[in-house]
Amino acid sequence: MEIFSGKKAVSRGIAHFGYHGISVDIEEDLRHDFSTTHGFLLCLRALLVMKAGSLLFMAPPCGTWVWVSRGSTQRSVERPEGMGSACTEQANALVTRMTYLAVLASALGIHVVIEQPASSILWNMVPVQRMLKYISARSTKADMGAYGAPTRKGLVFKGDLPGLERLEKKVDKFDREAMALENPPPTTTSVVGTDGKKRASGGPGLKDSAEYPLGFGAAIGLIFHTTYEGTYKHQEPAWTLEFS
Repeated sequence: MEIFSGKKAVSRGIAHFGYHGISVDIEEDLRHDFSTTHGFLLCLRALLVMKAGSLLFMAPPCGTWVWVSRGSTQRSVERPEGMGSACTEQANALVTRMTYLAVLASALGIHVVIEQPASSILWNMVPVQRMLKYISARSTKADMGAYGAPTRKGLVFKGDLPGLERLEKKVDKFDREAMALENPPPTTTSVVGTDGKKRASGGPGLKDSAEYPLGFGAAIGLIFHTTYEGTYKHQEPAWTLEFS
């Protein structure tokens, strides 16, 4: 199951190897809003019918967690929860729900992977740290530009999927040449605040840069396929729950 799926690159990558992928994203269906009770229960219901060895992949919205929003959210390494604006509080609640789902998934034998941009301080939230410890998460980094994205987009992945470290990939000379030809719009821009000081803000290319390239989805699919074929294919699921 891919939550906050965007263009479903991960779901498609897994489906390429013959598995059924579930994608959940508010832009696809308003009922998929993970911050609502209905959206959360929808994900919970789907999780409860997944087989042991399946994958729960989550990429929570990063807008309030990355460096470009530090001025408005007042988040910091020492105070990652921020100072209480409405959007910050909503993001905090969403991430807490994400940790509940991750812990349950791990207890059911379902692998978990969570993604954030390199500058995100989501990892500093206490509930997230406790969850990562519970699932014995490992960490790896990858540049989306090395998978075919038009920008470098360095990301961090944390989870317990065997082989997760195989995602690690950095842009090289050829990737940089290809990105230069793409000439995408800037992901950040400078704005002048009411105090006359310049601050960074999201640029016109920021939203598009959040989407995974298909090459990355295929890489995740291959890692999952290798793990599932080698460990779970001939096992019965721990348990399943049918809904009428």
